[in-house]
Amino acid sequence: MENMFGRFRIVKLNKVNLCNLLKNLFLPFITFCLCYGLLFYMNSQVAHEFFFKIGVSPLLWGVFDVSCFLFIGYLISCFGKKRRICWLATFILVIIVSFVNVTYSRYFGQYLPLAMVENGGGNLSARAFLQYILDCLTVKDLIFPMSVVAFIVTWCFDKKHVHNSGHVKWYVGASCFFIGGFLHITSLFNLIGHPHIPSDRDIETNPFIPNYSQIMGAPVAYVYKCGVARAQFLYYIKNSFCETKLSDADRTEISEYLNGLSRNRPIDNDYSTERKNVVFILCETYLSVTSDLTMPDGKSVTPFLDSLRHAQDTFYNGNVVSNVKIGESADGQFIYMSGLLPLNNELSLPYFWGKEVPTWCRALKAKDKYTIAMTIPTDKTIWGQDKISPCYGVDSLFAAKETESHGDWMTDEQVFDNAMRNQNGLKQPYVHFILTVTNHSPYDYPKKGTDKCPCSPKKFPENYTNDFINYLKDCHYMDHQIRRYFAYLKQSGAYDNTLIVIVSDHGMKEQYIQNNKSLYGNNLLPLFICNSGGGWVKDKVLSSKRLNQIDLYPTILDLMGINQQYRGLGCSIFSPHYHNTINEKSEKMSSDIIRGHYFEK
Repeated sequence: MENMFGRFRIVKLNKVNLCNLLKNLFLPFITFCLCYGLLFYMNSQVAHEFFFKIGVSPLLWGVFDVSCFLFIGYLISCFGKKRRICWLATFILVIIVSFVNVTYSRYFGQYLPLAMVENGGGNLSARAFLQYILDCLTVKDLIFPMSVVAFIVTWCFDKKHVHNSGHVKWYVGASCFFIGGFLHITSLFNLIGHPHIPSDRDIETNPFIPNYSQIMGAPVAYVYKCGVARAQFLYYIKNSFCETKLSDADRTEISEYLNGLSRNRPIDNDYSTERKNVVFILCETYLSVTSDLTMPDGKSVTPFLDSLRHAQDTFYNGNVVSNVKIGESADGQFIYMSGLLPLNNELSLPYFWGKEVPTWCRALKAKDKYTIAMTIPTDKTIWGQDKISPCYGVDSLFAAKETESHGDWMTDEQVFDNAMRNQNGLKQPYVHFILTVTNHSPYDYPKKGTDKCPCSPKKFPENYTNDFINYLKDCHYMDHQIRRYFAYLKQSGAYDNTLIVIVSDHGMKEQYIQNNKSLYGNNLLPLFICNSGGGWVKDKVLSSKRLNQIDLYPTILDLMGINQQYRGLGCSIFSPHYHNTINEKSEKMSSDIIRGHYFEK
C-alpha cells in the first residue's frame, strides 16, 4: 500500500522486527528528548522566577513547542530526498532558538521579542551583543555542546545501523503536521473570534486562549506559560491581522481623556526656567538607593551625585517608579520623550518608525528653533536608535561606530568624551541627550575601567552580594564620568545657561532583586533637575512625592515654558492637583494611541 507518506507494508511483529522498529525510532526519540531538554533549560534560565509557579501547563506546551519545530523540520525535509534531514533541521532550529534566548536573557532579562527579529535584529544583530556572549556563559551552558555531541553520535548510529526507516519517521512527521496544525488553527480561530483581551471566563472555558489578563505586564511569564512557539505565533497573527483601527468615537474618547489631563497644569509660570540649553542625561539602571550610600571604609558610592543632590540649585526626588515594560531601556527613553506608557507585551517603537512623535523636543524646535542632538553608547542599530531618533525630532545622532575605533559599544568615559567633543559644535539653543551604559547587567564580573576610578570603595558590608557590589562599582564609575562632564560645562562657560536633567531608564531586573529586595531600595529611581534657577528646588513636598517616569514629560513642558494642548499621560510635579495617573484607563488610552496611530493626521 502506498500513499503520500511513502510505501509501507504490514509485517508480523517478532523479535527482529521489534529490534528494527526500536532502531528506527532511536533518532526521532533522542532528537525529541534533546529538543525538549534544551527548551526546558531555556525556560529555566529565562523565566526562573516563574519556574514551577504557573502549574504544569508550561511542561505540556513544551511538548507542543517541540512538535512545532518538528513540523518546520518536516517541511524543510520535503525539499530534499533524504528524510533524515527532518531531524537535523529540527535540532538545529531548537538549539539556535534556545541558545539565543538564554544569552539574550542574561542581558535583557526576557525572551527575545519577535519584533526585534522582524525589524532587522536590533541588538541581536549588533556585534556588541555577539562579543559579550562569551562573558555571559556559565558552566551550566555546557548543555549546548553536550547536546550537539549527543545528536552527532545518534545521527551517526542511525546512518550506520538503520535502513529502510523512512516510513516510520514519516509517521512521526505526519503526526506533528496534523497535531500542530490543528492546535495552531484552533488558536487562530479563537484569536480572531476574541480580538479583545479575553476575560477570565473565556480562559477557564477555552485552553487555547492565552491568559493575557492575569499576566499582563509580565511578558516573560506569558511566553513561559503559553510556550515559545504558541506565544510567538499568536503575537504574529495578532499584529498581522488584528490591527487596531480607531473609530471617530475612539478618537473622541482619547481626545477628551487627554484634555482632562491637560487641566492638571500649574496655575502660574513660577516654575519656568530662564536657561536656554538643555542637557538630558539618561543613566542605565541607576537606582536611588545608591544616593548618600557610604561603605565601611568611609567612601561614598556616588560622591559627586551626592554633592549635587544637596547643592542649593538642585531639585532631587528619589521616589520615581519605573514604568517600562518589555522594551526596557528603549521604553525608558520612549516614556521621557513621548509621555506615553509603553505596550505591555510587545515593543512600542516599531509603531512610530517613519512617523513623528509629539515630543517636548519638537515643541522646543517649533518654539525657538532648537538643535536636538543625542550621544549614545552603542551602534545606531541597537534598539532601533537609527529609526526612532528622527521620529523624536533628533537632528544629530552621535553613535559608537562614528567615534574613532570604539566598535559597537563604548564605556561611559568614551561616551562623555564623545559628548563633550560634539557639544562644542552644536548651534544654540540646543537639547543634548546623553545615554550611559556601564550600569547595564550582568553584574557577575567587574566591567572594564571601573577599577580605575579614584576614591573607589574597597570594603563592602558582608551581606552584600557579589552582583550588588559590582553594580555599586559601576555606579561609582558612572558618577566619576558625570563629574568630568559637569567640570567641562563649567570650564566651557555653558553651565550657567544650561538646564541639566539626570534620570534613570529603568530599575533593576527581577533576577537580581528576588532574593535581596532590601538591598535595592524598592527599585526606585532618582530624578535630578539641576541649575534651573528656581526657588522651588528645595520644596520638601515636591522632593518627597512618589512620582512616575511619565510625569517628567509635562514637568519639562512647564520648566521650558511650553504651553501646548498635549501634555502626555503623566502629571506635572508642579501641579497643585498632582496625583498618580497610571491606572487601567491610562494603560488602555496609551495602548490605543500607539496601536491606533492616534497622532497621524
